[in-house]
Amino acid sequence: MMINELPPEDVFKELNSSERGLSNDDTQKRLEKYGPNQIEEIKKKPVIFKFLANLYQLLAMLL
Repeated sequence: MMINELPPEDVFKELNSSERGLSNDDTQKRLEKYGPNQIEEIKKKPVIFKFLANLYQLLAMLL
């Protein structure tokens, strides 16, 4: 069952939280355990590498 389909009481129980949120102690423990809530940017391949990969495949097919 998806968490968005659960009643609020069950969600709080599953996440070990409450309607009032987490206490300062709980937030500190979770920060130490899981780290900061950040989205890290994934570096993409430069366009030149994509072009060269396509060129390499073309040359391989010609052989």
